Formats: sequence, C-alpha cells, structure tokens
Amino acid sequence: MYLFVSPHYDDAVYSCGGTLHQLSRQGVPVMVVTTMGGFPDKVPITPITEGLHQRWQAGENPVRTRRAEDAEALGRLGAKAKHVLEVPDCVYRTNPHTDEPLYPTEDSLWKHIHPDDWAASWLRTRYFTLDEAVLAQSTRMYAPLAAGAHVDHLLVRDVALALLPQLQEWNIELWLYADYPYIEDATALTEAIASLPSDLHITKTYTILTADDVDAKIDAVKDYRSQISTFWQSESMLEERIQAALTADTNMPTESYYQISQPSQTTN
Repeated sequence: MYLFVSPHYDDAVYSCGGTLHQLSRQGVPVMVVTTMGGFPDKVPITPITEGLHQRWQAGENPVRTRRAEDAEALGRLGAKAKHVLEVPDCVYRTNPHTDEPLYPTEDSLWKHIHPDDWAASWLRTRYFTLDEAVLAQSTRMYAPLAAGAHVDHLLVRDVALALLPQLQEWNIELWLYADYPYIEDATALTEAIASLPSDLHITKTYTILTADDVDAKIDAVKDYRSQISTFWQSESMLEERIQAALTADTNMPTESYYQISQPSQTTN
C-alpha cells in the first residue's frame, strides 16, 4: 500500500491526484491520511476564521462539509480515506495554557510554527508511532515538501522526516510531494528544498500522467467546492492553471516528487 499524508482535506489531491488515480487503476492500494482534519471544540473568532468561513460558504459546520468533499474526491480517484480527528486545522488550534488562538491572521499561517503548537508532538508520539497497522501495510509514504511554508505542511513534513530512520528500518520509502498550488511560485519550491536537512539524499522523480489521470485529477479538485474561490476565480481558470502546472517541468503532464533517504551510519 502507498500512504499519502495530507495536512488538510485537499492537499494530497491537489498535489498528487493524478498519481493517486494512476496507482489505483494499476491495482495498487492507496490511502490518504488527513492529519489536521479534526472538529474544533470551539471555533475561535479571528480574522482568519471569519474570512475563510465567509469565502468557503460551507454551512454551519465547515469541517463536516470539507470531509464530505474529501470523501467524494478520493472516491473518484479510487483512494481510501483516513481522517485524524484529534488535531484540527491550524486556524482552529489554540494555546493549551491560555486558550488563545495560535494562528489568528493570514500572516501567522506561514513559515513560523508557534512555540505552543501541540500538533507536532501529538502527531509524532500518538499518531505516526502508534498507528503501526497502517504503516505495516505500506511500502511508500508520501508527505508534503512544504513549498510555501504553510505551518501545517511544515509540521507534517518535519514529523515525516523525524520518522525517516524508522521508515527505513521498516523498508518504507519516504517521498515528498511538491505542494500545489504553492509550487506555481518557483521561489517557494527552491526555498523548500533548501530548507531540508543537509545530510539527506534527495532524488527528484516524476509520475508521468495519462490524459485520463489529468482529467480525473481536475474533476477531483473540483469536488472541493468550498475551496475553489480560495485559489481560482472560476473552474475554467482552475483547469488552465492545473494543466500549466503539470507541464511546467517537462513537455508532458507530470507530478513531481523527491525521494528522501538518510545515508546509513558506518563505523570502522
């Protein structure tokens, strides 16, 4: 089984939708784990939550709406869905000591993980290490490269990298996917690669997509109806930009990945 770790409902499909479709068509079991998919105990009233909820038009329970969209999109691509409901999106997380929102504004969502953000330790100690039943069935894990440096993408990437020695021990490959739509900014991609630890061995690779893979990806992205206005002015613009992104590196549609390994330590 190939395991795709998605910070939010949509990230894996936006970045890897063509690959998910291709693998499932080939009979390879694929699972998408959304790590920040929890229902908040209380929605903090902040500029970012008010702005997002107004833009999404996702009803009284936006998380439930987004879960339903995710199920529709992943079903279209032939992928299983697993949602971690204990950790909500960063816009809903609060300081465990003061109950103050950790990420109240648009600017706070990028580059700098709040020192009181409990999500990383939770994921490291309770999810990735304890859910060994899923990992035991997996031969490859895909995690975000964190292009664009969204805090939730950074958290998930860093937990995956911390797990790398254990993954290698279990013969599970770690591949980082190029986060779409952030990779439309070439600088974001370059900075993300440069931010990786210097002792890692990094190999860039591509999945070459068929026309059916591309069409399935675009249709799946459209399934996240609440999110379309965040990135695109219309569905036709969505199609144009995804097509352009898929052919940006090569003369054929591809999704790009970075296989990560850590050289084994040897002693004389």
